[in-house]
Amino acid sequence: VVTGDFLLSVAIQKLLDIKSCNILKFFSIAIKRMCIGEINQYFSRYKIIEFDDYLDMRKAMAGMSHFGESEYVFSDSLITPDVEELASLIEESNIETQRKRELINRAIAKSLEEMGLKLKTTIDGDLTEGFVELFDTGSTGRGTNKPGDGDFDFMMRVDKAIYSDPKKMEELRRVLLKNLGRENDSSGIIGTGDFRLKGVDVSPDVTVDIDITFIEKTDEVTYSTDMALEDRLSSIKKQDPEKYSYVVANILLAKRVLKEAEAYKPNRGDTPQGGLGGVGIENWILQNGGSFYEAATSFLEAAEGKSFEEFRRSYAVWDFGENHLASKRGKYPHDNFVNNNMSSGGYDKMVAALKAYVKTVEVSEVKQTTK
Repeated sequence: VVTGDFLLSVAIQKLLDIKSCNILKFFSIAIKRMCIGEINQYFSRYKIIEFDDYLDMRKAMAGMSHFGESEYVFSDSLITPDVEELASLIEESNIETQRKRELINRAIAKSLEEMGLKLKTTIDGDLTEGFVELFDTGSTGRGTNKPGDGDFDFMMRVDKAIYSDPKKMEELRRVLLKNLGRENDSSGIIGTGDFRLKGVDVSPDVTVDIDITFIEKTDEVTYSTDMALEDRLSSIKKQDPEKYSYVVANILLAKRVLKEAEAYKPNRGDTPQGGLGGVGIENWILQNGGSFYEAATSFLEAAEGKSFEEFRRSYAVWDFGENHLASKRGKYPHDNFVNNNMSSGGYDKMVAALKAYVKTVEVSEVKQTTK
């Protein structure tokens, strides 16, 4: 940019000595075309949107302190009988989830100690060798998991000296599998070397599913997808603890309805369904005042009379955090869950499921939380 500005100033200086109006005219046209080309190029590269869309997006960021939007705007339609029932289960579910996480952490910490390493459950950009960072990126890390669910998604950041050495990574995987009760069993390791372990007994009475994605530890602490969700949920809880429980319950209800309709999972993986996915649903509800009812009606209004291709051009559910694996995969870090996760079939199922759900919710049942 500085070089371009310098060359432009030199060109203008020389043009001052030229008396030809035609040359000045051609120069003006060339500069205008160059600017338009640069604007189009960068708008496309960085996905810059129209200003009105930007204002709508800022509204969708309500409750995100990272962007200076700490105050959350609650929907007037937070509470229905189904929501109240789920809200009553949240506290006990969180206690149970915490116990399961501690048992998993204990097994992982034991594994790391055998390799002369230490476990750290926070990310702070510290590159001191010998510390492995483990953090729960899934719904269990945010308290938005189905009550009683034991499906954990972890990201494990290891030292470059280990991550770049295939033998050391193989040893790390071997020791982890041993302490997770899967010694000499590589069936839970996928092609990337990451773990997808089903039915792990972390204690005599606790069985869980554990996914671990391994990445290299860096000094960068990005505002990730899970951090963005935690940020908003934390703001909501500080603002109104009671309504926080209802917001989480609305997320749980949305997940339940869409799972039953087989319009939940994204359009990839072993069982693609063409839905928003778990994280997409959480963002969708949170971008609609915390209300499944409001999110459903907004979706149906936007979908009225439209094919999926038409719908996706006018309705977005954004990830305001960065996908942990985006840079590794060479992709844009902020997902649009409608474009990235959904399919035409999943869209049709979701529309049908939402129409059926909205019909079951009588207007009188939707308690106005502002009263």
